[in-house]
Amino acid sequence: MERQNCPERESYFNGTLASIVAAIIIAWLLYQAYEYGYQVLFQGVRLAGMIALLAIGVAAGYSYKKVGGELGERVSRYAPIVLGLAGIGVMVGVLGYPLIGGGLIVVSYFLEASIGLPLYKYSTRYSQLGAKLFIAGVLFYSVTLPLIVVDSRAALLPLIGDIVKTVGLVILASKAAGGC
Repeated sequence: MERQNCPERESYFNGTLASIVAAIIIAWLLYQAYEYGYQVLFQGVRLAGMIALLAIGVAAGYSYKKVGGELGERVSRYAPIVLGLAGIGVMVGVLGYPLIGGGLIVVSYFLEASIGLPLYKYSTRYSQLGAKLFIAGVLFYSVTLPLIVVDSRAALLPLIGDIVKTVGLVILASKAAGGC
């Protein structure tokens, strides 16, 4: 059986798959912040994880942009700002200012949530449950992420949001993987 050509669906699936990979790395980084403090995120293998997230963000953004419509437009407008701000945050953290770098990364996640609403709306065509879990996880993650700088044990809160988001993404990817 020949696979049908569904570029919009395939782009959405690819972006969602990249988002799942990013969510797994985020979960690992949050656990590292919980165990050792958020400052360690700017060192060694954890820094490599942060840089990998930026690269995955570019790939996911490119895929979601190709979906078109409101989602593609919002990604085109905000993804460069989000990724640029996060990249600057990583650099500032590496230069020895983890609080400022972390703050810039948190702001970038708040801006990324502005992409979440059209992504949620688009995702409902594949699964209402997956879309609701995704947006609930994104919002909970974004709201609780700043707490890490107050107390690293608070990293468990955004970790919960990340896990909920990941479950939603897995549901969405499984539904989008089908035919047209």
